[in-house]
Amino acid sequence: FCAAWAGYFATLFCAGHRGVVDALAVTCLCFGALLRAVRTQRWRWFALLGALLALGLGAQADLWLLTVCALGAYGLWLWVCECPCNAAGGCPRCFRCGRDAMARRTVRLGLRFALMAGVFLLVGWPALRHTFGAARATRATQLEQVSAGDATPAAARETQWRFTTDWSLPPEDLPELLLPNYCGRTSYSFDPKPYKGRMGSDAGALRQHSIHLGWPALLLAVVALRRRRGKTARDRTFWAVLALATLVLALGRHTPLYRLVWQLPLLDQVRAPVKWLHLTGFAVAMLAGLGAEPLVRRLGNGAAVALCAVVALNGALLVRGFVFPIDLAPAQ
Repeated sequence: FCAAWAGYFATLFCAGHRGVVDALAVTCLCFGALLRAVRTQRWRWFALLGALLALGLGAQADLWLLTVCALGAYGLWLWVCECPCNAAGGCPRCFRCGRDAMARRTVRLGLRFALMAGVFLLVGWPALRHTFGAARATRATQLEQVSAGDATPAAARETQWRFTTDWSLPPEDLPELLLPNYCGRTSYSFDPKPYKGRMGSDAGALRQHSIHLGWPALLLAVVALRRRRGKTARDRTFWAVLALATLVLALGRHTPLYRLVWQLPLLDQVRAPVKWLHLTGFAVAMLAGLGAEPLVRRLGNGAAVALCAVVALNGALLVRGFVFPIDLAPAQ
């Protein structure tokens, strides 16, 4: 619920990107199915995970690629942290298990992930064919067109870097994560609170969304991070690291780290590094959930309803300016 009302999810429809809303729903299901699959080792959860991964392709392919990267990191994290000897108070890392036990566990998980991959290919083949066929050809044509006038391959590659890193998050926009409309709202000329930053392409600044994470989610995330112990300590660590890492990647061309990430296959064709903020908002929302859980356990279901109401009110106040960017009140 916190993720749905985060600025980059809740306001990006203003730019015509409805697919991110679909991707959010499938993202929640995928992380849940992955967690249940690793913990229960049951075949049906791996099959369900494969089907959900295929479903996500229909939302927005480039955003889904970033989500799959996060899912892979979470799967590796679970593989280490959910080690049987780890849960029993044994060795702190799975890599120090006995070779035979680790080999059996790896084979068991490998077979189940093979089933997941098979279901993914079976269900998602039409979307995969489009993504790696027509969609990839279109992006390749775009890259060739923007670098057509360059004399050398190195110059063409640099032009492609500039093209794909348009809409990187400028560092001076970071305060808006905490302060809504810190840099203005949209780039529309009729917006009474125009965007004053430099996010956009080389042709000029252009922004049609907010990157505010939402005060309720941020406060609940702080509550979660202040609890240094407990059963969810490892989960809190993962989500905090994911939030920080994706926020850095959202800076795009404004950080040298993104140049290394851009060299990876497929990621060099993802335009607008600010899309990594989707995962930042999702990770903060997960931390908010971990912060809200002890409050709900202590105060009851009424606390959950109250928290949802506060989140919705905060989100509605943020989104209103993107639904009605012009003041519709009659002139006095």
